[in-house]
Parts: sequence; C-alpha cells; structure tokens
Amino acid sequence: MTGGYPLSRSLYPAFGTRRILEHFESHLLLLDASGRILQVQPAPLPSLAPGSSLPHLLPSPALRDRLLQALAEGKALLLTTALPAGREKRPVDLRVFQGPKGAGRRWVLLSPPKGGSQVRLSGVDGLGLLLMHEVNNVLTTLAGFAEYQISAGSARGEVKDALEEALALSRRSAGILEFLRNMLRRKDLEEPPSREDPNRPLQDVLEATGWLLGRKHRLESEFRADPSPLPLRSNLLRMALLNLLLNAGKALGSFPGTLRAETVEEEGWVIYKVLDSGPGVPKDLEDRIFEPGVSGGTGLGLGLALVKDVVLLHGGSVEAHPLPEGGLEVTLRIPRPSA
Repeated sequence: MTGGYPLSRSLYPAFGTRRILEHFESHLLLLDASGRILQVQPAPLPSLAPGSSLPHLLPSPALRDRLLQALAEGKALLLTTALPAGREKRPVDLRVFQGPKGAGRRWVLLSPPKGGSQVRLSGVDGLGLLLMHEVNNVLTTLAGFAEYQISAGSARGEVKDALEEALALSRRSAGILEFLRNMLRRKDLEEPPSREDPNRPLQDVLEATGWLLGRKHRLESEFRADPSPLPLRSNLLRMALLNLLLNAGKALGSFPGTLRAETVEEEGWVIYKVLDSGPGVPKDLEDRIFEPGVSGGTGLGLGLALVKDVVLLHGGSVEAHPLPEGGLEVTLRIPRPSA
C-alpha cells in the first residue's frame, strides 16, 4: 500500500504490546492445546519458558483440569492462583481468551490480581488490551482498504470522496490512540484538566466513530449542554465516551437498532447520555456492571469500569438504567463549578 500517512507506525506497532505488558508487569502467553507454552511476551520468567507446561505449574489438580477443559472447549476462563517465581510463588490472575473449540493455539494473560472494586486507570488489562481489541482491528482494516483502493486509482467521484473521508477519520482516531500510547509510558496516567465546551468531547468521538456505528444502526445525537468552558480531563473523557459508544454498539449486535448520544445541562450538572435499543443487561448484573471483570458478553468487562474511574476523577457519578422498551441508558454526571 502507498500513501503518506504512517498508519502501520501509528497503530499496532506504535501502541506497543510489549511496552504495555512491561508497564503492567504482565505476561501474554501462547499455548498449544495441551497447555505447553509456545511464546511469552515480554521476556519469559524461568518458570514460564517456552516448552514448559502451564497446567503443571498450577497448585492443584482441580485448577489444572479447569485450564485443560477451557483449552479443549474454546471457553474463556479467569482464575486467581499462584505461580512459581524463583523461590517464591507469585499471585496472578490467569485469563484464557475465548477461541474456537479444538483450536490448536490459545492466548493467556497473566497479570497481578485486581484489588478493590474499581479499576485504576493504570490497572492491568484495561486501557491497552481494551483499545487494541475494540478499536485497532477496525481502524487497521478500514485504513488498509481505503489506502489500497485510493492508491489503485480505480475509485472515482463520490466513491473516492468516501474513501478519503474514511481514511481521514481513521487518522483522527489514530491520533487518539497515539495520545493513549504516550500515557501508557508513564506511571501516573492522570491528565490535568483544561477548559473546553463540554459538548465538544462527545462531538469529536461521534465524528471519529459515527461511520462505524451508523453502518447498521440508526445513530441519533443532540448537544444541549451550556457551551461555556468547563474544566475537563478532555482526552480521558473522550476515551470514556468512546467506550460507552462501542459498548452500546456491541450490545446492538448484528441486527439494526437505535443508538442515541446526547449532552444536557441540569441544575449545575453537565450530563452525557448514551442509550441503545439492545437487549439490556441481565438482571443479576444490573447492580454490578461498573465492576471490573463483569461482562454481559465475551469482552473483558472493563469498558464500564474504566468509564466509572474517569467520571470519578471529574468529581461526578455514573449510573445505568434498563429502558422500559428494552435497551440500556448510561448517564454520566459531571459537576459544573459555581461561578
């Protein structure tokens, strides 16, 4: 592919899987069907060297059987256990990612156990893995297709205009990821507030992702918050809104539905709302969806937990309510300081 924009540098390689894993003191393992370790990122520990057996490192036969069953059946699995680390044992969360039944290879993430009821912004498996899985796959495919078609010279008129617009949107989104990559290089991921129109973050996120959500679904938006500048952690707020919109899009699934995003102002609060016409949340998860690791689908269960942390940094609150007609409404409230 040709083209002047270094997409390959600003997406996957620039985001840096190895850097993320090192930052979070985690390891990503590739296993075969028997649990033998094929690859380790970053540099392997002595007990996690390629060729060793992960099931044999688990402290009990019951845990070994659960791991082997998940590998054989293609199921996701999360265990909190301890693995050898030199002369000591290291507590870890062991997460097996879902895959086809009978698959010859499976990915496993080893990370420090979660603590407390909230995800810290620098916490493991939130920022990096979530965005790589939810955004980079789409951006890479879109950008590659658009660049190829433009460089081939076969597109004309409105088709060429549409491809150029898609490429421009992918560049804008890549810029968001570049910001996040830079954040991940630091231990302190908090962002100082800056003053801006509170409608702008949601407008920017919709401009970057509307093409994706609007392909299958009816996408509605309305911006009614007072445009007077508000102290916001602008990039973190955009990241939270992006997670909300992607989460709603996943809830709608492959069938056409409606997704609505809006801003309003009520009695000293700026309010962001994202509503979808999907199946809603299972009853047993309604009070827990903002907890890390809680997911109604096949995801990592980190999107809404990350949203909650960002809102708390703003001194606000977040809540979710099932809609009477079906679907879910998520509401973020951020206080507007009195004059």
